[in-house]
Amino acid sequence: MWGRQAAQDKTLIREQVKKFKPDLLLAGLGFNDMGWFVSDANGTLASMEALVDEARAVDPDLKFAPANVPQRTRIGGRDDLIAQTDTYNLQASSGSTEGVTIRFVRPMVPPFRPMAAAC
Repeated sequence: MWGRQAAQDKTLIREQVKKFKPDLLLAGLGFNDMGWFVSDANGTLASMEALVDEARAVDPDLKFAPANVPQRTRIGGRDDLIAQTDTYNLQASSGSTEGVTIRFVRPMVPPFRPMAAAC
């Protein structure tokens, strides 16, 4: 799943897992939460954790591959996204996986880094 907000999909994932019965869930979510002022990095991480919990309520053995949130080109007036994205990625990739099959992945996207203010 991608192109949506984790805050939206955490309430919808249970029905999708029941319907499609996946073995692996690749979730590329998070930027729209932070980019559209739905949540900050911590709230986005909480939404992803809730999404995992909801899916696991249907299938405790479901494997997850959540993607990092890629840095994108600078958006005027949204310098906060640089730090929010870095914070989310750091927290998501260093989270506890004790007894849980979750592998953090990096999607194949151009290596965007925010442009320096002087550019």
